Amino acid sequence: MATTYFIETYGCEMNKSDSIDIALSFQTRGFEEVSCEDDADVIGALTALGFSIVEAQRALQQLDRDSALSLDEKIRQALTYLGQ
Repeated sequence: MATTYFIETYGCEMNKSDSIDIALSFQTRGFEEVSCEDDADVIGALTALGFSIVEAQRALQQLDRDSALSLDEKIRQALTYLGQ
């Protein structure tokens, strides 16, 4: 089963565009989109945090794809990378 993701977008049209790019980045890595955050392995609200698409893509590349990690740990990994 593929790792699932959910993206919540806040803000302007630029954020919506970034969310589309982030979703495509997830999809090219084999992630599957779900419609509810409760069903997601990874939750993205990166566009609301003020990071560029390039930074968000780098964070996604750093995610450990080990399915044994908890959702909280996957989110922590992405946000830790963005905070560097």
